[in-house]
Amino acid sequence: MLKKRPKWLSAVLVFYVVFFLGLSLWPYLGADDASAADTINRSDVQVSPIDLCNQLAEHPFDENKETEGVSWRDIDVDKALVACRQAVENQPTDPKLQFQLGRVLDRSGNTAEAASWYSKAAEQGHAQAQRDLNSVISDADARGQGKVADQGRQEAQVTSSSAEVADIAMPPPSTAQTNIEVNDLVLDADGERASGCIAFEPPVQQTPGFRPLDYLVVEPAADIDAYVRDGALCLQGLDWGRKYEVTVRAGIPLETGVKTTIDHPFSVVVPDAQPSVGFSGNGYILAQQSDVVLPLLTRNVDHVTLTVMRIVDRNLVGRLQGRLRIGASLNQYGIDRIAEDEGEIVWQGKVAVDAPKNRLTRTGVPLKDVIDTSQPGIHVVVAQNAKDRLSRWEDRATQWVLVSDL
Repeated sequence: MLKKRPKWLSAVLVFYVVFFLGLSLWPYLGADDASAADTINRSDVQVSPIDLCNQLAEHPFDENKETEGVSWRDIDVDKALVACRQAVENQPTDPKLQFQLGRVLDRSGNTAEAASWYSKAAEQGHAQAQRDLNSVISDADARGQGKVADQGRQEAQVTSSSAEVADIAMPPPSTAQTNIEVNDLVLDADGERASGCIAFEPPVQQTPGFRPLDYLVVEPAADIDAYVRDGALCLQGLDWGRKYEVTVRAGIPLETGVKTTIDHPFSVVVPDAQPSVGFSGNGYILAQQSDVVLPLLTRNVDHVTLTVMRIVDRNLVGRLQGRLRIGASLNQYGIDRIAEDEGEIVWQGKVAVDAPKNRLTRTGVPLKDVIDTSQPGIHVVVAQNAKDRLSRWEDRATQWVLVSDL
């Protein structure tokens, strides 16, 4: 029978875990204060509705832009809607202001009214308005919004007699365009959501003011982000197990100094996510109450195999001195070392997981079901997909648990 651990040893264990927890959180301390200090109050600045509409809704690649432009995701709908409506009242025939009002309405979800303003701007030759009007129609069709799509088509018919609109929206290829090679979208199989990159030759150049998100149209709509990496145009945020139509619009700047002059469409089939098992939060938890749970994270996994080990008292000092770092992930060799030399296996079994396909799911496994929480000590919980056949060198999902009686 094991002797009851002295109180001083439990205190040492608590200090050790709390100390390293403090180190992990140190970079984030004071972050809120810093961000608040960087905030500038501009409420006393008086600007006209037209200037304010430009500041809040101008497209980043408007040839006649007066500001740096605002990406789709960064539009402040509430402020921009008031400013742009007032601006259009002051200049009712200005196609740029009409387009910007339509852009804000589109961002707010009012696609029916957005289509009307896009159409007014497109009638006067605004190329981006014509492209966005087409996008509104396509998005409405993809979402089954028949009325919105039909209204958009009616608005588009007003501009169909002006052939020059299509010519402006899609300029003829230049001689430089024939030397541009655009490869297929290559998906990355890892990550919470799918991501991928499109390689260009010559490579894409991240020029000042270039916002890649403004040059991507994704159907059905997805909350994506876009960026340039190693000369490729990359996007992330696609859902696993879905099909998308992705269009890269003309105007992508390349390292040779030219820009693409035609749109590039892609059909993207995102496969199901790879099965995964892990734990949320830090690599260790401090258990002082009986209602603590193991934060198991899974995706596309039906059953998880759990192995729970306890480090015996006589090996605690060696462990604290760093022979195997607390908080680190374990492979099979590490598991065998603890089970055979430093501790004992106290529980093994399977946990069933019931979750929707492709969704990252958190399952709380009650700690008291797998660990005797009345007995203080250091425990290690190792998890893996019950269907996996991992090599001995591959790390398993690992959760360290300190049960304290203090």
